[in-house]
Amino acid sequence: MLSLRQGQDTRDLGRCRAEVISDRDRLPHRCGDRVGSRLFGFRRDPHPGGAVGDFVVVIYHVSASGLRYTVPTKYVWKEFMSWPVQCGGPREGPNLAFVKWGEDSKSVYLAAEILPHSYCDLMGTFKLYRVALPSGRILKIWDQLQAKKEFWGSLGQELRNAEDDCIGNPASCYVPQYHPECFPKRKDVKLPAYCLEVIKTATD
Repeated sequence: MLSLRQGQDTRDLGRCRAEVISDRDRLPHRCGDRVGSRLFGFRRDPHPGGAVGDFVVVIYHVSASGLRYTVPTKYVWKEFMSWPVQCGGPREGPNLAFVKWGEDSKSVYLAAEILPHSYCDLMGTFKLYRVALPSGRILKIWDQLQAKKEFWGSLGQELRNAEDDCIGNPASCYVPQYHPECFPKRKDVKLPAYCLEVIKTATD
């Protein structure tokens, strides 16, 4: 049987995690006592991503047939990736973090964060989702400002520190070099309104 231990995620996205540490001993109920046999864990994505990610969420549970797990983030990933963001190359998937259990343990609250690369627009900003288990279907979405207001006590330090100005004024967190539309060669081209913030960033 797998043994799990309680620990802090290396980048502190959520407040608590369970981590597989051995293939023996018993399965202690930690980080999830109040929801019975359901446990959860963070696991680093095996694809290379460096210190900023990628992180995924794995939900472990004990059934009559033994230990099982599910990755309930398919719909969160798809919805989050529909948020148009420019990065220096192909768009990378988000970091995913467990935030808290739903009251009945039939749902969980997850955060999805734009990887905090300095070459990504809106780096480090996030959304929060309530998803059904085990399907992962999205039940509700909160933007960053709403999530901080309602779930502050359940957020890890990195999510608490996410830049709120990027939500109220997204263009202030755009990377200028990925917005050539704001720097046309012709002077008679009308610029999109957000370009004023992009040009300000480029000249600061």
